[in-house]
Parts: sequence; structure tokens; C-alpha cells
Amino acid sequence: MIAVVPVIMLLILILMVLFPEGIGQGSESFPDGTGQGAGVVGQAAPGLQGGTVGSGQLTRTSVSTPVAGGAFNAQAEAADPNAAAVLQQTEAPETAAPEAAAPETAALQGAGDQAGAADPNAEPALSQNQIAEEEGQPMPAEQAMPEHQTAGAAPQAAIPIQKLRLSADRDDMILCDTLQITAEVYPPDASDPGLLWTSDDETVARVDQNGLVTAVGGGHAVITAIASSGVHTDFGIDVSSRKKRMTVSVSTEMVENNSVGRKWQYEYYVNGRPADQVREIIVSRGDRVTVGSTITENDRSPDIGAAEGTYTVDDDGFEQGFVMRQEITVLEDTPPNKGNAALFVVTYNFLDAVQ
Repeated sequence: MIAVVPVIMLLILILMVLFPEGIGQGSESFPDGTGQGAGVVGQAAPGLQGGTVGSGQLTRTSVSTPVAGGAFNAQAEAADPNAAAVLQQTEAPETAAPEAAAPETAALQGAGDQAGAADPNAEPALSQNQIAEEEGQPMPAEQAMPEHQTAGAAPQAAIPIQKLRLSADRDDMILCDTLQITAEVYPPDASDPGLLWTSDDETVARVDQNGLVTAVGGGHAVITAIASSGVHTDFGIDVSSRKKRMTVSVSTEMVENNSVGRKWQYEYYVNGRPADQVREIIVSRGDRVTVGSTITENDRSPDIGAAEGTYTVDDDGFEQGFVMRQEITVLEDTPPNKGNAALFVVTYNFLDAVQ
């Protein structure tokens, strides 16, 4: 055993002379954690194969069993550049392996693009009708549908008016009178219940398109209602020219007030009735129309002025209407303004109820 030791030492010295940089532990780690290299020593460390001294070849094996430490002798790598080149070339296929999967990645991306086409947030495809509407073009005739018709429903046949009935509360009128005629149609659910109203003599009676008749002259007139189906019905009216309906209005103007009063009360009468209750009157030629007015000062000792007048309706008054005016004077009867006066003018207007 003692003789063997000198021999080993001698071999080590010879190796150190031949390979001054070949002994020592490397510090470079393999990327996959393979074990330490032993440099030029004839036996490879676990994880390496066949460490031939000076051969410049260093081949990687399976990386399933890493060696503790994971360091490689940098000096040994530097001593043989070819060995490093071989190592790099050996590792290149594994390094480039992820790039080989690029086609698979591209395929996945393509599938993702196709899946993105079903994105619920994407704009929905337009139908032919919608495209036509956006472009301002009419819908194809075979696809067009009336607004009142729902999809899948057959067009509804028009229901014509078959019978008409006209009615009113009377059939006689006076001048400037109005009368509402009511129409009943059969069947009640007719498609077009509208009517056309006419008068055969508009110098006697006029009618609007709601069936309201106005008497404008004496005589007889026939009011006709015509349906779109052609069905029509008449309503006869007799208008008396001896009477006329007139409206009544009253106004008051204070012409003078010489310190008589500030607050006043007004009362008006037409034919014995309060004027605010007489909006209209019926007159004939020769009728007497009587009006009365009372104006009262509102204080502790009221002063009162009153007037009354009568008008006999003549031809002009009957044809054109008439006006009645009254002048009323109110005198102060207590000092210090006793004898002072307030003057009022009251006007009654009687005009045709229909102008």
C-alpha cells in the first residue's frame, strides 16, 4: 500500500505538468441542472458521460437525474474550446424546441380568431330589410308588409258602412240658431266611419264636417251625410226668418268722479232678469227690449244712481243688431262733498249670435 502512494503522486505530478489548467472544479452550471464535471480526470461525474482527457468532446446525457451542485469546471471548458462548441451544439436542439411548436401556436391563434367571430359583443349581421332601410332603398316587394299588418297575419278586409241614421232634438230653427245632428253608422266597427256633410241651400243653413248646422236665412234646407261606401241619409230643416237669436253683453265706463266714492257696485237687467243670467235673447221685429242699470257707492251712507230704457226692435235692429246706452249720475248727499257727482255710461250690445 505504501508503494502505491508514490506511484499515484507521480501520476498526479505528470498530469499537472501536461495539463496545468485541467485540474479543479468548474463553476458553470448546465441550464438543466446536470452534475459537476471533473475536468480532465478520466472518470465523468454523474450526469456526464465519457470524459476523455484532451479529446475536446463532452456529451450531454439524460437530465432526469441532476447532480448535486450543478457546477461545471470553467477551466476545463476554457482549456478545450472545441468541447464547449460541442456542448453548445448538443444543447441547441433542446433550446430551439419551443420554436418548433410555433406552428401549433399559430394553429391555436387561428382557432382563437374563429372563436372570436362568435363574440357576443360583436355587431349582429344585418338582414336584407335592415340593409335596405339603412341605404334608403325600398324593401323588396315580396317582403314589404303594410304597417297595420303583423307578421304571419292575413290582410284584413275593409268593412263598409251599410246604413246611416241621422237624429237631432228638433227640426225647426230660427235665424242665428245652431243645431247638432248626430249620425249613427251600421255596422259600428266600419273601417271608415267618417262622413261628408252637405247642405242643399247654404243661404238657409250651413253645416260643418261635424254635423253642426247654423241657420242663416228663412226657408227649408236638406242636410245630407254621405259615407265613403256611397250610403247617404238626409235630414230636413225649416228655418223661421221672423225670429233671431242675439247675444247680450254689458260694459260700464266711469266718465267723471268728483270725490264721490272709490268703491262701486253694479247691477244690470234685461227684460227684468239679471244680465249675467241673460247671455242670449230671442227677438222679433216689433219686440220691446227693456234694460235697467243701478250703480251704488259702497260706504256707510251709500249714494245710488239708476236708469232704465226701452228699445223697440225695428228692421235695422233686427237685421244688424242694436245698441242701448244709458248715462247714470250718482250725487254725493253728505258733507263735506255734498252735491258732487260721478258720471257713468252703461252700454248694452245686442248682436247676432252667429256672425
